[in-house]
Amino acid sequence: EKRRPGEAITTLVVCPHIAAWSDFEEFQLFWTSELESGNLFADDFRMWIVAFHPDFSRYSTSLKEGDKVGVSAPDGSVREGVIARVSSEPNEEMDEYFLVRLDDG
Repeated sequence: EKRRPGEAITTLVVCPHIAAWSDFEEFQLFWTSELESGNLFADDFRMWIVAFHPDFSRYSTSLKEGDKVGVSAPDGSVREGVIARVSSEPNEEMDEYFLVRLDDG
């Protein structure tokens, strides 16, 4: 079947045998540092990598004040901090908001 110019193509790659990635923090570290938060091939190939991990939850309500977190920075690094305040309720899109006090100021 012939594709039209600009038509999106999706490929799923599953890596179940990388033992270190069973720990979400190790997986997240690899994704942000080595894969540049999914942007590694964006400039050269217009290809983005979307991460999926069984221990990831976009709408987690388990974070609370005082929890240590890692925040992805624009350069792909992870900055550590502490949850200073949790929003009282999610917005219309069910997004939760957190005020994070970064360790490095």
